[in-house]
Amino acid sequence: MKGRTAAILKWVGIVIIAIGVVYAVVLASGKRALRRAYADLKADGRPITLEEIIPPAIPEPENAAPLYKAAILLLRAEPSGEGNLFKELTSLAAGILKDGADAEGEELFRALCQRSEVQEALKLVEKGSHKRGCRHDLDYSKGAELLLPHVGEYRNLSRILCARARIRAADGEVQGAWQDLETSLRFANALQREPILISQLVRVAQLNCATDTIRFVAGLGLPDEPQYRTIAELLTQFEDPSLYALAIDGERVGFGEWGFNLAVSDVMKAIDGSSVKGVTRMVMFAFYKPVHAHDHAAYLKVMHAYARDVEAPYASDLGVTAEEELENIPAYCLLTRLCAPALGSIKGRLVSMSATARVTRAGLAAMRAAAEGGSDPESLDALNVPDLVDPFNGKPLQYRKTDSGFVVYSIGENLVDDGGTTSEKNREGDIVWECRGGEQSSVTSDQ
Repeated sequence: MKGRTAAILKWVGIVIIAIGVVYAVVLASGKRALRRAYADLKADGRPITLEEIIPPAIPEPENAAPLYKAAILLLRAEPSGEGNLFKELTSLAAGILKDGADAEGEELFRALCQRSEVQEALKLVEKGSHKRGCRHDLDYSKGAELLLPHVGEYRNLSRILCARARIRAADGEVQGAWQDLETSLRFANALQREPILISQLVRVAQLNCATDTIRFVAGLGLPDEPQYRTIAELLTQFEDPSLYALAIDGERVGFGEWGFNLAVSDVMKAIDGSSVKGVTRMVMFAFYKPVHAHDHAAYLKVMHAYARDVEAPYASDLGVTAEEELENIPAYCLLTRLCAPALGSIKGRLVSMSATARVTRAGLAAMRAAAEGGSDPESLDALNVPDLVDPFNGKPLQYRKTDSGFVVYSIGENLVDDGGTTSEKNREGDIVWECRGGEQSSVTSDQ
Protein backbone atom coordinates (compact mmCIF):
# COMPACT_ATOMS: atom_id res chain seq x y z
CA MET A 1 0.00 0.00 0.00
CA LYS A 2 2.80 2.34 0.95
CA GLY A 3 4.64 1.50 -2.25
CA ARG A 4 1.55 2.26 -4.32
CA THR A 5 1.06 5.60 -2.56
CA ALA A 6 4.71 6.46 -3.10
CA ALA A 7 4.40 5.65 -6.79
CA ILE A 8 1.31 7.82 -7.11
CA LEU A 9 3.00 10.69 -5.34
CA LYS A 10 6.02 10.26 -7.56
CA TRP A 11 3.97 10.53 -10.73
CA VAL A 12 2.00 13.44 -9.32
CA GLY A 13 5.29 15.19 -8.64
CA ILE A 14 6.50 14.47 -12.15
CA VAL A 15 3.26 15.84 -13.62
CA ILE A 16 3.50 18.97 -11.48
CA ILE A 17 7.11 19.50 -12.52
CA ALA A 18 6.21 18.91 -16.18
CA ILE A 19 3.36 21.40 -15.94
CA GLY A 20 5.73 23.88 -14.29
CA VAL A 21 8.28 23.41 -17.07
CA VAL A 22 5.62 23.82 -19.77
CA TYR A 23 4.29 26.90 -17.96
CA ALA A 24 7.78 28.44 -17.79
CA VAL A 25 8.53 27.66 -21.43
CA VAL A 26 5.22 29.05 -22.69
CA LEU A 27 5.60 32.15 -20.51
CA ALA A 28 9.15 32.76 -21.75
CA SER A 29 8.14 32.31 -25.40
CA GLY A 30 5.15 34.62 -24.88
CA LYS A 31 7.33 37.34 -23.41
CA ARG A 32 9.76 36.99 -26.31
CA ALA A 33 6.91 37.26 -28.80
CA LEU A 34 5.60 40.36 -27.00
CA ARG A 35 9.04 42.03 -26.95
CA ARG A 36 9.47 41.25 -30.64
CA ALA A 37 6.05 42.72 -31.46
CA TYR A 38 6.87 45.94 -29.62
CA ALA A 39 10.29 46.11 -31.27
CA ASP A 40 8.71 45.76 -34.71
CA LEU A 41 6.30 48.59 -33.93
CA LYS A 42 9.11 50.81 -32.70
CA ALA A 43 11.30 50.03 -35.72
CA ASP A 44 8.41 51.01 -37.98
CA GLY A 45 8.01 54.34 -36.18
CA ARG A 46 4.60 53.47 -34.77
CA PRO A 47 3.50 55.00 -31.42
CA ILE A 48 3.70 52.83 -28.33
CA THR A 49 2.36 55.00 -25.51
CA LEU A 50 -0.71 57.15 -24.95
CA GLU A 51 1.44 60.25 -24.85
CA GLU A 52 2.50 59.59 -28.44
CA ILE A 53 -1.05 59.50 -29.83
CA ILE A 54 -2.73 62.25 -27.80
CA PRO A 55 -3.07 65.39 -29.95
CA PRO A 56 -0.90 68.30 -28.79
CA ALA A 57 -2.51 71.00 -26.70
CA ILE A 58 -4.01 74.01 -28.47
CA PRO A 59 -4.09 77.44 -26.79
CA GLU A 60 -7.65 78.17 -25.73
CA PRO A 61 -8.06 81.18 -28.05
CA GLU A 62 -7.12 78.99 -31.03
CA ASN A 63 -9.24 75.96 -30.10
CA ALA A 64 -12.50 75.61 -32.04
CA ALA A 65 -13.99 72.94 -29.75
CA PRO A 66 -15.52 75.38 -27.19
CA LEU A 67 -17.23 77.32 -29.98
CA TYR A 68 -18.68 74.17 -31.53
CA LYS A 69 -19.88 73.03 -28.10
CA ALA A 70 -21.46 76.44 -27.46
CA ALA A 71 -23.30 76.26 -30.81
CA ILE A 72 -24.74 72.82 -30.02
CA LEU A 73 -25.73 73.81 -26.48
CA LEU A 74 -27.42 76.95 -27.81
CA LEU A 75 -29.57 74.87 -30.18
CA ARG A 76 -30.29 72.22 -27.56
CA ALA A 77 -31.48 74.87 -25.09
CA GLU A 78 -34.28 76.03 -27.39
CA PRO A 79 -37.52 73.98 -27.37
CA SER A 80 -38.85 73.14 -30.81
CA GLY A 81 -41.32 70.58 -32.11
CA GLU A 82 -41.29 67.48 -29.92
CA GLY A 83 -37.82 68.15 -28.62
CA ASN A 84 -35.27 70.89 -29.02
CA LEU A 85 -34.07 73.00 -31.91
CA PHE A 86 -30.96 70.89 -32.54
CA LYS A 87 -32.98 67.68 -32.74
CA GLU A 88 -35.61 69.15 -35.05
CA LEU A 89 -33.08 70.77 -37.38
CA THR A 90 -31.19 67.48 -37.61
CA SER A 91 -34.34 65.57 -38.50
CA LEU A 92 -35.41 68.09 -41.13
CA ALA A 93 -31.89 68.30 -42.58
CA ALA A 94 -31.80 64.52 -43.09
CA GLY A 95 -34.91 64.80 -45.26
CA ILE A 96 -33.56 67.72 -47.28
CA LEU A 97 -30.32 65.89 -48.02
CA LYS A 98 -32.23 62.96 -49.52
CA ASP A 99 -33.88 62.98 -52.92
CA GLY A 100 -37.55 63.81 -52.81
CA ALA A 101 -37.66 65.77 -49.55
CA ASP A 102 -41.18 67.04 -48.83
CA ALA A 103 -41.93 70.71 -49.43
CA GLU A 104 -43.45 71.12 -45.97
CA GLY A 105 -40.23 69.94 -44.31
CA GLU A 106 -38.14 72.28 -46.45
CA GLU A 107 -40.36 75.21 -45.60
CA LEU A 108 -40.17 74.49 -41.87
CA PHE A 109 -36.38 74.14 -42.05
CA ARG A 110 -36.20 77.42 -43.96
CA ALA A 111 -38.28 79.15 -41.26
CA LEU A 112 -36.19 77.68 -38.43
CA CYS A 113 -32.99 78.93 -40.10
CA GLN A 114 -34.34 82.46 -39.77
CA ARG A 115 -34.48 82.18 -36.00
CA SER A 116 -31.83 84.24 -34.24
CA GLU A 117 -30.64 81.23 -32.21
CA VAL A 118 -29.90 79.23 -35.36
CA GLN A 119 -28.12 82.10 -37.05
CA GLU A 120 -26.04 82.75 -33.94
CA ALA A 121 -25.17 79.05 -33.56
CA LEU A 122 -24.05 78.69 -37.18
CA LYS A 123 -22.00 81.88 -36.86
CA LEU A 124 -20.23 80.26 -33.91
CA VAL A 125 -19.48 77.24 -36.10
CA GLU A 126 -18.18 79.46 -38.88
CA LYS A 127 -15.98 81.34 -36.42
CA GLY A 128 -14.68 78.08 -34.97
CA SER A 129 -13.92 76.70 -38.43
CA HIS A 130 -11.30 79.42 -38.89
CA LYS A 131 -9.49 78.56 -35.67
CA ARG A 132 -6.08 76.93 -35.77
CA GLY A 133 -7.33 73.56 -34.56
CA CYS A 134 -9.94 71.61 -32.65
CA ARG A 135 -9.09 69.57 -29.58
CA HIS A 136 -11.42 67.98 -27.07
CA ASP A 137 -10.32 67.28 -23.52
CA LEU A 138 -10.59 63.49 -23.68
CA ASP A 139 -9.24 61.05 -21.10
CA TYR A 140 -7.67 58.48 -23.41
CA SER A 141 -6.64 56.34 -20.43
CA LYS A 142 -10.27 55.20 -20.07
CA GLY A 143 -9.94 52.98 -23.12
CA ALA A 144 -13.25 51.40 -24.11
CA GLU A 145 -14.99 53.48 -21.41
CA LEU A 146 -14.06 56.71 -23.20
CA LEU A 147 -17.16 58.72 -24.07
CA LEU A 148 -17.35 60.58 -27.41
CA PRO A 149 -20.63 62.53 -27.43
CA HIS A 150 -19.22 65.20 -29.74
CA VAL A 151 -18.75 62.76 -32.63
CA GLY A 152 -22.44 62.20 -33.31
CA GLU A 153 -23.19 65.86 -32.65
CA TYR A 154 -20.63 66.96 -35.24
CA ARG A 155 -22.12 64.68 -37.87
CA ASN A 156 -25.56 66.16 -37.24
CA LEU A 157 -24.22 69.71 -37.30
CA SER A 158 -22.66 68.98 -40.71
CA ARG A 159 -26.06 67.86 -41.96
CA ILE A 160 -27.62 71.11 -40.78
CA LEU A 161 -24.93 73.19 -42.50
CA CYS A 162 -25.27 71.30 -45.79
CA ALA A 163 -29.06 71.40 -45.70
CA ARG A 164 -28.95 75.17 -45.23
CA ALA A 165 -26.55 75.45 -48.18
CA ARG A 166 -29.04 73.58 -50.36
CA ILE A 167 -31.94 75.74 -49.24
CA ARG A 168 -29.97 78.95 -49.79
CA ALA A 169 -28.90 77.83 -53.27
CA ALA A 170 -32.49 76.89 -54.17
CA ASP A 171 -33.57 80.35 -52.98
CA GLY A 172 -31.04 82.07 -55.23
CA GLU A 173 -28.49 82.81 -52.48
CA VAL A 174 -25.75 80.92 -54.32
CA GLN A 175 -22.77 82.74 -52.85
CA GLY A 176 -24.23 82.29 -49.36
CA ALA A 177 -24.56 78.58 -50.10
CA TRP A 178 -20.89 78.39 -51.09
CA GLN A 179 -19.98 80.18 -47.87
CA ASP A 180 -21.88 77.48 -45.94
CA LEU A 181 -19.98 74.85 -47.92
CA GLU A 182 -16.64 76.43 -47.03
CA THR A 183 -17.66 76.26 -43.39
CA SER A 184 -18.88 72.67 -43.73
CA LEU A 185 -15.54 71.52 -45.21
CA ARG A 186 -13.53 73.29 -42.53
CA PHE A 187 -15.84 71.88 -39.88
CA ALA A 188 -15.64 68.36 -41.36
CA ASN A 189 -11.91 68.51 -40.74
CA ALA A 190 -12.35 69.34 -37.05
CA LEU A 191 -11.74 65.68 -36.13
CA GLN A 192 -8.70 65.40 -38.39
CA ARG A 193 -6.15 64.84 -35.60
CA GLU A 194 -8.35 62.78 -33.28
CA PRO A 195 -6.66 59.34 -33.17
CA ILE A 196 -9.91 57.40 -32.93
CA LEU A 197 -11.30 55.30 -35.76
CA ILE A 198 -14.90 56.40 -35.26
CA SER A 199 -13.77 60.03 -35.52
CA GLN A 200 -12.18 59.37 -38.90
CA LEU A 201 -15.27 57.53 -40.13
CA VAL A 202 -17.40 60.50 -39.11
CA ARG A 203 -15.03 62.68 -41.17
CA VAL A 204 -15.84 60.39 -44.12
CA ALA A 205 -19.58 60.92 -43.55
CA GLN A 206 -19.13 64.68 -43.14
CA LEU A 207 -17.11 64.92 -46.36
CA ASN A 208 -19.68 62.85 -48.26
CA CYS A 209 -22.39 65.18 -47.03
CA ALA A 210 -20.40 68.25 -48.12
CA THR A 211 -19.39 66.90 -51.54
CA ASP A 212 -22.91 65.77 -52.40
CA THR A 213 -24.06 69.29 -51.52
CA ILE A 214 -21.27 70.81 -53.61
CA ARG A 215 -22.58 68.88 -56.61
CA PHE A 216 -26.11 70.10 -55.93
CA VAL A 217 -25.15 73.75 -55.46
CA ALA A 218 -22.81 73.73 -58.50
CA GLY A 219 -25.82 72.86 -60.64
CA LEU A 220 -27.45 76.12 -59.53
CA GLY A 221 -24.42 78.40 -59.62
CA LEU A 222 -20.63 78.24 -59.39
CA PRO A 223 -18.44 79.79 -56.69
CA ASP A 224 -16.48 82.92 -57.41
CA GLU A 225 -12.73 82.67 -57.86
CA PRO A 226 -11.70 83.12 -54.18
CA GLN A 227 -14.36 80.65 -53.01
CA TYR A 228 -13.34 78.13 -55.66
CA ARG A 229 -9.67 78.29 -54.65
CA THR A 230 -10.55 77.91 -50.96
CA ILE A 231 -12.85 74.93 -51.53
CA ALA A 232 -10.32 73.19 -53.78
CA GLU A 233 -7.63 73.64 -51.12
CA LEU A 234 -9.91 72.40 -48.33
CA LEU A 235 -10.75 69.26 -50.32
CA THR A 236 -7.07 68.32 -50.56
CA GLN A 237 -6.94 68.08 -46.76
CA PHE A 238 -9.02 64.90 -46.94
CA GLU A 239 -6.42 63.04 -48.99
CA ASP A 240 -3.72 62.31 -46.36
CA PRO A 241 -3.45 58.52 -45.70
CA SER A 242 -1.21 59.02 -42.65
CA LEU A 243 -4.29 60.13 -40.71
CA TYR A 244 -5.89 56.74 -41.34
CA ALA A 245 -2.88 54.93 -39.86
CA LEU A 246 -2.98 57.29 -36.89
CA ALA A 247 -6.55 56.16 -36.21
CA ILE A 248 -5.51 52.49 -36.31
CA ASP A 249 -2.61 53.25 -33.95
CA GLY A 250 -5.04 55.08 -31.69
CA GLU A 251 -7.28 52.01 -31.56
CA ARG A 252 -4.29 49.86 -30.61
CA VAL A 253 -2.77 52.17 -28.00
CA GLY A 254 -5.93 53.71 -26.61
CA PHE A 255 -8.32 50.77 -26.60
CA GLY A 256 -6.36 47.56 -27.16
CA GLU A 257 -3.65 48.23 -24.58
CA TRP A 258 -6.37 49.20 -22.12
CA GLY A 259 -8.01 45.82 -22.65
CA PHE A 260 -4.78 43.88 -22.24
CA ASN A 261 -4.04 45.66 -18.98
CA LEU A 262 -7.32 44.58 -17.38
CA ALA A 263 -7.16 42.37 -14.31
CA VAL A 264 -7.64 38.65 -14.91
CA SER A 265 -11.04 38.77 -13.16
CA ASP A 266 -12.22 41.45 -15.59
CA VAL A 267 -10.99 39.40 -18.54
CA MET A 268 -12.91 36.37 -17.35
CA LYS A 269 -16.04 38.51 -17.08
CA ALA A 270 -15.45 39.73 -20.64
CA ILE A 271 -15.53 36.16 -21.99
CA ASP A 272 -18.59 35.13 -19.99
CA GLY A 273 -20.75 35.43 -23.08
CA SER A 274 -18.33 33.49 -25.28
CA SER A 275 -18.24 29.78 -26.04
CA VAL A 276 -15.30 29.23 -23.69
CA LYS A 277 -16.59 27.04 -20.87
CA GLY A 278 -15.61 24.31 -18.46
CA VAL A 279 -12.15 22.79 -18.60
CA THR A 280 -10.96 25.19 -21.32
CA ARG A 281 -11.87 28.13 -19.12
CA MET A 282 -10.03 26.56 -16.15
CA VAL A 283 -6.94 25.94 -18.26
CA MET A 284 -7.06 29.54 -19.51
CA PHE A 285 -7.27 30.81 -15.97
CA ALA A 286 -4.41 28.60 -14.79
CA PHE A 287 -2.20 29.55 -17.75
CA TYR A 288 -3.43 33.14 -17.90
CA LYS A 289 -0.02 34.84 -17.85
CA PRO A 290 1.71 32.86 -20.62
CA VAL A 291 -1.43 32.74 -22.78
CA HIS A 292 -2.01 36.44 -22.18
CA ALA A 293 1.50 37.31 -23.42
CA HIS A 294 0.99 35.34 -26.64
CA ASP A 295 -2.47 36.88 -27.02
CA HIS A 296 -1.09 40.41 -26.55
CA ALA A 297 1.68 39.80 -29.08
CA ALA A 298 -0.85 38.48 -31.60
CA TYR A 299 -2.98 41.60 -31.14
CA LEU A 300 -0.03 43.92 -31.71
CA LYS A 301 0.92 41.99 -34.83
CA VAL A 302 -2.58 42.25 -36.31
CA MET A 303 -2.98 45.95 -35.56
CA HIS A 304 0.51 46.68 -36.92
CA ALA A 305 -0.50 44.93 -40.14
CA TYR A 306 -3.66 47.07 -40.35
CA ALA A 307 -1.65 50.29 -39.91
CA ARG A 308 0.82 49.29 -42.64
CA ASP A 309 -2.04 48.27 -44.89
CA VAL A 310 -3.90 51.60 -44.76
CA GLU A 311 -0.71 53.52 -45.57
CA ALA A 312 0.08 51.35 -48.58
CA PRO A 313 -1.43 51.97 -52.03
CA TYR A 314 -4.89 50.45 -52.22
CA ALA A 315 -4.13 47.92 -54.94
CA SER A 316 -0.68 46.91 -53.65
CA ASP A 317 0.14 43.29 -52.84
CA LEU A 318 1.18 43.16 -49.19
CA GLY A 319 1.35 39.39 -49.02
CA VAL A 320 -0.54 38.16 -45.96
CA THR A 321 -3.19 40.76 -45.14
CA ALA A 322 -4.22 41.89 -41.68
CA GLU A 323 -7.57 40.12 -42.14
CA GLU A 324 -5.74 36.86 -42.90
CA GLU A 325 -3.51 37.44 -39.86
CA LEU A 326 -6.64 37.79 -37.74
CA GLU A 327 -8.22 34.64 -39.18
CA ASN A 328 -5.06 32.65 -38.38
CA ILE A 329 -4.89 33.76 -34.75
CA PRO A 330 -4.95 30.70 -32.43
CA ALA A 331 -8.26 30.03 -30.67
CA TYR A 332 -6.73 30.73 -27.25
CA CYS A 333 -6.01 34.37 -28.22
CA LEU A 334 -9.46 35.44 -27.16
CA LEU A 335 -8.61 39.05 -26.32
CA THR A 336 -7.18 39.59 -29.79
CA ARG A 337 -10.43 38.35 -31.26
CA LEU A 338 -12.37 40.64 -28.93
CA CYS A 339 -10.17 43.75 -29.19
CA ALA A 340 -9.03 43.61 -32.83
CA PRO A 341 -12.07 44.62 -34.85
CA ALA A 342 -12.51 43.34 -38.39
CA LEU A 343 -11.18 46.37 -40.22
CA GLY A 344 -11.04 44.90 -43.71
CA SER A 345 -13.60 47.36 -45.10
CA ILE A 346 -12.13 50.39 -43.32
CA LYS A 347 -9.34 50.98 -45.82
CA GLY A 348 -11.81 51.08 -48.69
CA ARG A 349 -13.98 53.63 -46.90
CA LEU A 350 -11.03 55.84 -46.06
CA VAL A 351 -9.56 55.65 -49.58
CA SER A 352 -13.04 56.44 -50.89
CA MET A 353 -12.81 59.69 -48.95
CA SER A 354 -9.67 60.63 -50.89
CA ALA A 355 -11.28 59.59 -54.17
CA THR A 356 -14.44 61.57 -53.43
CA ALA A 357 -12.41 64.69 -52.64
CA ARG A 358 -10.43 64.37 -55.89
CA VAL A 359 -13.45 63.64 -58.06
CA THR A 360 -15.15 66.70 -56.54
CA ARG A 361 -12.14 68.90 -57.27
CA ALA A 362 -12.04 67.62 -60.84
CA GLY A 363 -15.78 68.02 -61.42
CA LEU A 364 -15.87 71.53 -60.00
CA ALA A 365 -12.83 72.56 -62.08
CA ALA A 366 -14.38 71.11 -65.23
CA MET A 367 -17.62 73.02 -64.66
CA ARG A 368 -15.70 76.28 -64.17
CA ALA A 369 -13.67 75.62 -67.32
CA ALA A 370 -16.88 75.00 -69.28
CA ALA A 371 -18.45 78.20 -67.94
CA GLU A 372 -15.38 80.24 -68.88
CA GLY A 373 -14.61 78.58 -72.23
CA GLY A 374 -18.12 77.91 -73.50
CA SER A 375 -17.66 74.15 -73.78
CA ASP A 376 -16.69 71.21 -71.62
CA PRO A 377 -12.93 70.51 -71.48
CA GLU A 378 -11.59 67.75 -73.71
CA SER A 379 -9.59 66.14 -70.89
CA LEU A 380 -8.56 66.59 -67.27
CA ASP A 381 -5.09 67.66 -68.45
CA ALA A 382 -6.68 70.80 -69.86
CA LEU A 383 -7.76 71.84 -66.35
CA ASN A 384 -4.22 72.24 -65.04
CA VAL A 385 -5.35 70.93 -61.64
CA PRO A 386 -2.74 68.97 -59.62
CA ASP A 387 -3.07 65.48 -58.14
CA LEU A 388 -6.13 64.24 -60.01
CA VAL A 389 -4.96 60.66 -59.49
CA ASP A 390 -7.33 57.86 -58.59
CA PRO A 391 -6.11 56.60 -55.19
CA PHE A 392 -7.55 53.16 -55.94
CA ASN A 393 -5.21 52.37 -58.84
CA GLY A 394 -2.66 55.21 -58.98
CA LYS A 395 -3.82 56.22 -62.48
CA PRO A 396 -5.50 59.47 -63.59
CA LEU A 397 -9.18 59.80 -62.79
CA GLN A 398 -11.45 58.70 -65.64
CA TYR A 399 -12.99 61.52 -67.67
CA ARG A 400 -15.02 61.76 -70.84
CA LYS A 401 -17.33 64.20 -72.57
CA THR A 402 -20.92 63.12 -73.08
CA ASP A 403 -23.73 64.35 -75.34
CA SER A 404 -25.07 66.50 -72.50
CA GLY A 405 -21.91 67.35 -70.52
CA PHE A 406 -19.17 65.23 -68.97
CA VAL A 407 -18.51 62.51 -66.44
CA VAL A 408 -15.47 62.20 -64.16
CA TYR A 409 -15.01 59.28 -61.80
CA SER A 410 -12.84 56.98 -59.71
CA ILE A 411 -13.09 53.23 -60.29
CA GLY A 412 -13.89 52.68 -56.60
CA GLU A 413 -13.25 49.83 -54.19
CA ASN A 414 -13.96 46.99 -56.59
CA LEU A 415 -11.08 48.19 -58.82
CA VAL A 416 -13.32 47.70 -61.87
CA ASP A 417 -14.01 50.46 -64.36
CA ASP A 418 -17.81 50.36 -64.45
CA GLY A 419 -17.95 53.14 -67.03
CA GLY A 420 -18.96 55.84 -64.59
CA THR A 421 -21.95 54.00 -63.16
CA THR A 422 -22.77 53.86 -59.48
CA SER A 423 -24.19 51.09 -57.34
CA GLU A 424 -26.27 50.94 -54.19
CA LYS A 425 -24.32 47.84 -53.14
CA ASN A 426 -21.42 48.31 -50.77
CA ARG A 427 -17.96 48.37 -52.42
CA GLU A 428 -19.38 48.22 -55.96
CA GLY A 429 -19.71 50.81 -58.71
CA ASP A 430 -17.67 53.95 -59.36
CA ILE A 431 -17.39 57.25 -57.47
CA VAL A 432 -18.92 59.67 -59.95
CA TRP A 433 -19.56 63.31 -60.76
CA GLU A 434 -21.72 63.54 -63.87
CA CYS A 435 -22.68 66.91 -65.36
CA ARG A 436 -25.74 66.88 -67.59
CA GLY A 437 -26.15 70.32 -69.07
CA GLY A 438 -25.57 71.98 -65.70
CA GLU A 439 -27.41 69.33 -63.67
CA GLN A 440 -25.38 67.18 -61.31
CA SER A 441 -25.70 63.45 -60.82
CA SER A 442 -23.85 61.54 -58.15
CA VAL A 443 -24.11 58.50 -55.94
CA THR A 444 -26.14 59.13 -52.82
CA SER A 445 -23.68 59.12 -49.92
CA ASP A 446 -24.22 57.89 -46.40
CA GLN A 447 -25.08 61.11 -44.70
